[in-house]
Amino acid sequence: MKKHWNRFADGLGEAGFEALGWGGFALVLGAYAALTWELLPATSLGYQGANLAGAACLGLSAVHRGARPIAWLNGVWAVIAVAGIARSMFFA
Repeated sequence: MKKHWNRFADGLGEAGFEALGWGGFALVLGAYAALTWELLPATSLGYQGANLAGAACLGLSAVHRGARPIAWLNGVWAVIAVAGIARSMFFA
């Protein structure tokens, strides 16, 4: 697994991980703003998808930088988003 991660990390580079982190930041914050301003309902695929994509981007950036608490936070955030997507798709 580490070999594949190293290949991925080398291909993305420092600037790529920085961009990934900022992109994740924008997705998570944008989703929260849309929810707060009632532009998206919490059960919408757009809201849950933005949270999932944002958490994945932030998590990858955190793993690269060795920030394990933030990586775990975003991993759990992504699992919650997947559960929300599944609930919206199969139980709504």
